[in-house]
Amino acid sequence: MQVSNQNNTNILVHEDISDQYKNYIRGIVANLDEESQSKIIEYQNNLKINKLQIFGCAEIYLCRLPSQLSDLSVNECSLSNIDGLQHMNQLKSLSLSRNKIRDIKVLKLLVNLKELHLFHNKISNILPLEHLNNLTVLDLGDNQLIDIEPLKQLTNLQLLYMSDNQITDIVALRSLINLKELYICGNAINDIFSLKFLTNLNILDLFKNKLVDITAIRTLVHLNELYLLKNQIVNINALRSLTQLTQLQIDHNKIADFSAIQNHPNLSSYITNNQTIAEPSEVLFSDKLSAIFEQNETLHTLKFKGQQLKKQIVRFTKTINTQLIYQMHSILLNFSGATAHLEQILLYISQQDYQ
Repeated sequence: MQVSNQNNTNILVHEDISDQYKNYIRGIVANLDEESQSKIIEYQNNLKINKLQIFGCAEIYLCRLPSQLSDLSVNECSLSNIDGLQHMNQLKSLSLSRNKIRDIKVLKLLVNLKELHLFHNKISNILPLEHLNNLTVLDLGDNQLIDIEPLKQLTNLQLLYMSDNQITDIVALRSLINLKELYICGNAINDIFSLKFLTNLNILDLFKNKLVDITAIRTLVHLNELYLLKNQIVNINALRSLTQLTQLQIDHNKIADFSAIQNHPNLSSYITNNQTIAEPSEVLFSDKLSAIFEQNETLHTLKFKGQQLKKQIVRFTKTINTQLIYQMHSILLNFSGATAHLEQILLYISQQDYQ
């Protein structure tokens, strides 16, 4: 069954796929008019729609959508008023991303929600979410959040996205012990003590905050991915216990000593651009270099860009028998054969650093 408007791209398609996905419906919509929405209501008793996706509508009438929906996406519709959702108490997944929503009070009635996506809106008050205890996935990225206290009751959360807000205090997160992925980059956080209790985390993104002390991270021994770019970190000894790390990014900090990650067996790559290294650390730039990489068979690429290597670089290049290749405004040192396990190591430095 299909509803379409020949004058534009409005299409509503119903697909009866299988018993497992019976009565599945997806709307591919642009500027869906009131008449088309009325047709949705006309057919709902026969179709028993349970999934609907709407994109790019100039105007949407939420109160006229089928009440039995279990999965609803209304994205990029310039939506500001979400009154009308309260009658959809069977919803398990709701996406309202890239709209203009400020007030979410009606969401407090949708107690069956397991996934809620509110990315890129104008939300500052999340109190209506405090009793949505069935939530496992919550996306609040790119809003205007400061206070996240209402989240402390949502202990079933496994994925939480809160990047690009105005958050400074994350004490409320300490009770979310089932979290597996946490994304809070682009905020103003300087204290992460509360994260020490989130020992089930596999992915942690703290990019672009105001961190100096990362001691709390040492308890997160199940971390596979850790992003600490653009902070004010000096000491990374807390990473010594995180031996399951496969991805680590620590660009743009103030780190001088990288010995804490010397023996991480699973680390496949890390990138660093730390301006405080006036003289390279003994661990990375000495005769111990090959020993480090012999223990890391998966560490194929190591990048240092714009660092003050100066006099030590000469001894380093002699040790590795490096060939210099001039490229653009930097010097590319291409090391080969440092150990049997290495495919490639790249070291980028600016010309003024090579003396």
